[in-house]
Amino acid sequence: MNLGYTKITSADVSKLKNLENLQLYGTDITSIDLSNNTKLAHLSLSGCSKITYVDLTNNKKLQHIQLQSSGINDFQISGYSELEEVWLTYCIIEKVRITNCPNLTRLVCPMGTSAFDISGCTSLQSVDISELKSTLYSFKADNSGLRGVIDLSYCTYLQEVSMNNCTGIVGINVADCYSLSTLSVTDSSALYVNADNCLALWTAEVSDNVYKVVYGTETVDFRSVEGFGIYKVTVISGGKYSDGVFYFDEGSKMIVYNYFLSNNVYGQFIIEYN
Repeated sequence: MNLGYTKITSADVSKLKNLENLQLYGTDITSIDLSNNTKLAHLSLSGCSKITYVDLTNNKKLQHIQLQSSGINDFQISGYSELEEVWLTYCIIEKVRITNCPNLTRLVCPMGTSAFDISGCTSLQSVDISELKSTLYSFKADNSGLRGVIDLSYCTYLQEVSMNNCTGIVGINVADCYSLSTLSVTDSSALYVNADNCLALWTAEVSDNVYKVVYGTETVDFRSVEGFGIYKVTVISGGKYSDGVFYFDEGSKMIVYNYFLSNNVYGQFIIEYN
């Protein structure tokens, strides 16, 4: 059903139980009830600036969702096994949560998002968060299909990053994320983490295949230390300076790396190992 660019302000599709395609783009509708349309596969509310929310709980057959330039301000769905594409361009959405959608291959992000979660989207290989750099505070992509180098640098309000069990990523760049306090990258394929200028970062949990961490003015290459698997790295600002060298504490299975950060501020890596 295509009602795009018509002058309608409401639409009753409750009796169309076999409806698979609904195009309402460019209309002035303020709400739509889709609870009876369980076979709906394609939905477009693009340009519907007066609608702020749509309940998709009963629409598990959705494959394509187009909400760009709409008034939608909250988008949270989970477990849509047939979903392939979601377009949120030019929407201002505070929370985006699209989880456990294994066939999702394309997500076009909105603006103004603070909490972003794509965990369990195993076919989603990339996502452009360039429009979220100034608003994002939480990024979660556990068990997702993200690949390559994940660039979250210069997200100045970012506090939390979780990318556990991501087997396609090579590296993670969170440089200049001044507010980042928690970083979790376990059971992943990441080989390095760039956390330069993350002065609020206290605890980072990384996989044992991570061999390099960049922090402050130092690059710590764990390949020079053999015989252990890293499972937790704790970064402490203001630690005791010890000429930038490793020392071993066999009793607690810990390696400590003290280093000079900048402006007479010292830091410390505490690397716990198995």
